[in-house]
Amino acid sequence: MARVRSVTVAGKRYLQVIETREGSVSVLGSFGEYKLENWLRANQFANAYDQLRDLAHSRPPTGSDEEFFRAALAIYGVILGATTIATLLGEG
Repeated sequence: MARVRSVTVAGKRYLQVIETREGSVSVLGSFGEYKLENWLRANQFANAYDQLRDLAHSRPPTGSDEEFFRAALAIYGVILGATTIATLLGEG
């Protein structure tokens, strides 16, 4: 599950979206200094990431992997970006 965390570097707080698996932490995205707008973007990213991951595991058997990727890119691309979507769907 993706979640938002703050890290302090040189006395400033920054936002990251991370995912933990088997004791390791993967940084999915960095969102700059801890400000309201960045916090909202980070939470939107984390929620979209979790939602697409869940959909990818439970998608209906209709359509090809390429169709699913293109639809996911059209719907989630602005929030997650093509690289994250490709990685999430095992395309990258």
